[in-house]
Amino acid sequence: MTNEHVRALNCSAHALEDLRTMRDSIDAQFPVSAQVLDNVIALLDQSVKFILPNCCSLIEPDHLTQNHVDTARLPFPCVAFETPWMTDKFVEYSVGGSP
Repeated sequence: MTNEHVRALNCSAHALEDLRTMRDSIDAQFPVSAQVLDNVIALLDQSVKFILPNCCSLIEPDHLTQNHVDTARLPFPCVAFETPWMTDKFVEYSVGGSP
């Protein structure tokens, strides 16, 4: 058990605001993309939200087993995970390709 306090992050609420703004701005020019965003917005809005510990540290990576993965299935049709990410370690980030 850690001394971290759980606090609402409201990531989903902020994401919904941004997605709705984006959706409204592309509606006329890209109707199919707007429809996809409508679906994403509906899923995120209806999802059950979970706040995870800092850096999503639920299990030590060296001790992760298939059993952990198998038992992590949640009884909800759609979930959203929010987590703070505060670390002193360098995190390499790559989009759309190999690092």
